[in-house]
Amino acid sequence: MSKHLLCLVILIPIISRAAHWLRFEINRTQAAAISEAAWQTFQYRNRNKTINSHHATVFRSEEPLPPEALLPPHQMLFLLGPKFFNPHLLSLSKPWERVLYPQGRLVFPKNQSTSFNEIKDRVDILRLYKHKISVRRIDRMSGIYTACPLLQIWRDYGDHYWPRWVKDGRCVNLGGSSCSLPPGMFCSGHRETTVVLLRYVCPRNADRSHCNWYRMQKPILTSCKCGCR
Repeated sequence: MSKHLLCLVILIPIISRAAHWLRFEINRTQAAAISEAAWQTFQYRNRNKTINSHHATVFRSEEPLPPEALLPPHQMLFLLGPKFFNPHLLSLSKPWERVLYPQGRLVFPKNQSTSFNEIKDRVDILRLYKHKISVRRIDRMSGIYTACPLLQIWRDYGDHYWPRWVKDGRCVNLGGSSCSLPPGMFCSGHRETTVVLLRYVCPRNADRSHCNWYRMQKPILTSCKCGCR
C-alpha cells in the first residue's frame, strides 16, 4: 500500500505539469494572426445596426475580461512571441513617459534641432511671407517652417489587449498652418512600423470556452513629412 501511495505522490506533480503544458500549448497554437484592418471591420459591423445578422461580426460585443484569461507575463509573452515584443513601442504597465508627458511629446526629425522659440516663429512666418520678405530670409526660415514633428503619446488600450500600453504617433501642423512656402502643403505620415499585440476575442455564437487570445497587427506612425494631402 505504501508503494502505491509513493507512486501517486511522484506521479501527481508530473501529470499536473503535463496537463498545464498541454493547455498552454493549445492556447499558443490558437493565437492566430488577425490583421488590424480585419478587426476594424469587425468593430464597424458590430456597431452598424443596419447590417443584418447574416453579415454580423464573428466576434461578440466587448465583455469584461475573465480573470482567468490573463496569464502570467512570461506566458503571455510566449503567446505573443518574444521576437514581436518591442519595448520602445509596447509596455506592460504605465510608462514613466506617460506621467511626464500626459498630452504627448513632440519629436522632431533627428537632422532638425528646433527650439520652442523657433516653433513660435513658425506661426508668424506665413504672415511675413504675405508681406514679401526677402528670398534669403525665406531660405533661412524654410527649415523651421517645413518641420513636421511627430506627436508621440502612450495610450492604454485596455485589458483586452496585451501589452495594453502602446506608443501611438500622429503628425502635427504647428500653429494649424501649412508647412510649405508658398502655402498649400501639410504634414502627413511618412514612415510606419508594425507592432504585434494580443487581442482577447470571443467567436460569435460560441461559449466562453472558445474565447482566446489572438495576434493582431497594428501600424504605428514613426515619422512625418511636408507634402500634399
